[in-house]
Parts: sequence; C-alpha cells; structure tokens
Amino acid sequence: MLTEFAYADIGIICSLKGEQEEVLRALQREEKIYKAGREFHKGILDGVKVVLVRSPMGKVNNAITAELLVSQFGIDVIVSIGFAGAVDDELKIGDVVIAADAVQHDFGTIKPYGFIWGKPPDIGKAGKINLKRWLETKKYHYGTIVSGDQFISSEEKRDWMKKKFDAKAVDMGAAAIFEVCKQNGIPCLFIRVISDRADLEGRMHFNVWARNGNFKSIFTLREFLTMYAEKEM
Repeated sequence: MLTEFAYADIGIICSLKGEQEEVLRALQREEKIYKAGREFHKGILDGVKVVLVRSPMGKVNNAITAELLVSQFGIDVIVSIGFAGAVDDELKIGDVVIAADAVQHDFGTIKPYGFIWGKPPDIGKAGKINLKRWLETKKYHYGTIVSGDQFISSEEKRDWMKKKFDAKAVDMGAAAIFEVCKQNGIPCLFIRVISDRADLEGRMHFNVWARNGNFKSIFTLREFLTMYAEKEM
C-alpha cells in the first residue's frame, strides 16, 4: 500500500552532490521529504513528474534508496545516473554507457585458491523500456554494468569482469538497484559516464572527473525524459 508521498512517474537516483545540484537547478520543485537519512525532491523535470534522491555509496545503500522510491513514492521507472569505470577496452573516458540491467561481480565464495563467483538468487523480472529508437540515433554504448562494494583499480580484476560477464563498465550500485526493480517488476535505466579505466590510476582519474563537474549523464537523462514525456519510448 502506497503512502501519502505517492507521486511520480520516474525516480531518479544520483550518486554525487554535484549531480544532484545540477538536476535541482532544472527541477520545478514542489516538495522536499526526509526519509531514512535521504532528501527526496518531488517536482517536474522536462514535463515528467519525478522524485530525485542522492543515494549514499554502496549496494546496500542503493537498494534501500531504490526500495523507498518504489514503496513510498509509487514510481513507475527508476533511472540511475552516475560514473563508472571502463571494463570494455573500446570505451574512453567521457563516453556514455546505457544499461537496462546489472550484475553483482562480488557475489560468491572465497576458496583457499581464490574467489569463485556465484549467481545471486533470481527473483522477479524487471519491466522493459523500449530504448531501440533512442539508441539508434545516438553514439551511446549499450551493455551490461557490473557492481560490487569495491572501487576497482586493478587491470587483472577488470579483465576478469570483461571475460566473465562481457561487461561494459563497473560501478558500486547499479546491480542493487536492478535487483529492487526486478523484485518489484518495474523497469530501470542506468546512465553512466566513464570516469576512469578501472586501473591503477582509476581513483585519480575519477576524482579529477568528478571535481570538474562535467555531468554528461544529466544531459542524457534529460534527453531520455523528453522522449518519455512525448511517449516516444
């Protein structure tokens, strides 16, 4: 049963304060609600009712944030924006990756001879968004994102994720959001800007990119919302 906060079409989850501030500049705000240590901003963005929230880092925090959007605000779609490290060698820093699913890369068992990945419980099925027309006209990269409670700065780990999952990029939250969407039967969309190459210099490159405030993810988000509002998806 939905609460009195039920409101929006789309829930937007961002990861950085700068991203949140940039979206808030364009948002026609109607109300701010505090819940579980998070600020939820209700309003209109590009003709779509949205609830914007910044989630603390990590899979657990992102799962809590996503479930609050679903259970408290009655959203139909979750869109998550942020940064990610490149797993695919073809990706360059600044490229945009679009995904509709994600996988936990750190779920499994530690054996004496190393880590053995295990498939998480498969519960539910996420809804679908028709992205074909949008992606056909843009130079975005489409594929799988992998997530774990680790910032990856290892070429060996990056190469393993590419081989194991054929992943495009790695972050610390998408897979948790995807699980919430699956178990609630709603669609999700991940927009990630490549900030680093998940190598030894990954943290440095991420910090530089984040400080520069070049939030290409927000441009891509608003492009998606415009098409969503016009019922072109």
